[in-house]
Amino acid sequence: MRHAISNRVGYLAIASVLVAVLSVGLGDRLLTRWAYAFEQGRIQANSDELAGVQEVSRAFRMVAKIVRPGVVHLRVSGLADPQARKDVEQRLRAYFRDRLSDEEIEKLLRRYFEAPASSGSGIILDRDGHILTNNHVVGGRAEILVRLHDEREYLATLVGADRKTDLAVIKINAPDLHPLEFGDSDKMEVGDWVLAVGAPFGLTQSVTHGIVSAKGRGDMLNIPILYQDFLQILCLGHIQDCY
Repeated sequence: MRHAISNRVGYLAIASVLVAVLSVGLGDRLLTRWAYAFEQGRIQANSDELAGVQEVSRAFRMVAKIVRPGVVHLRVSGLADPQARKDVEQRLRAYFRDRLSDEEIEKLLRRYFEAPASSGSGIILDRDGHILTNNHVVGGRAEILVRLHDEREYLATLVGADRKTDLAVIKINAPDLHPLEFGDSDKMEVGDWVLAVGAPFGLTQSVTHGIVSAKGRGDMLNIPILYQDFLQILCLGHIQDCY
């Protein structure tokens, strides 16, 4: 009972102050100042809490600025020779044998060989114009067009390719290239943040981020690569994990 009475007395005192303030014409200004001071305090508290997030955002921006000039977009078309077409067909048939019917595989092959072009990504290795990409992107292709971050385009030649690792090296003759350095994957730990730059759906210079989900992934039958020791990276913004 005493608690209830004290509350009522407190409310009446506050109400009396407000009535007195309003009666001298200062109510609107004073209440506005109170609201402003309260809002400023809340904003300051939120800013303090977000300081760490802003630091991470600045780090992401810095990495993106450094990396994007070294990532290229590839457009490939045609097949270099009939044997290359045969090799591609054999790989596709073997890969989809247990996943698609014969009729579906035939439709897939027709779409693949009739398509005017496909795309991929690569990274610049040195100022001489060597670029690292995937064998399944450029292997056996008649024409490889490289688009740099500043929209310059060059035709590339295939230097070498390895189906067992799905890696390939191509070369362009271009000035003012921005090569990237390899990091040490052994130093990465599960939970580390990762930025990915590429061209999903043909959209060049796209950046997303994720974390290292696992290390030493292997025996992945859905990936036609013989040597497997992958970092599994869950990329936000992608439908499924990327490796």
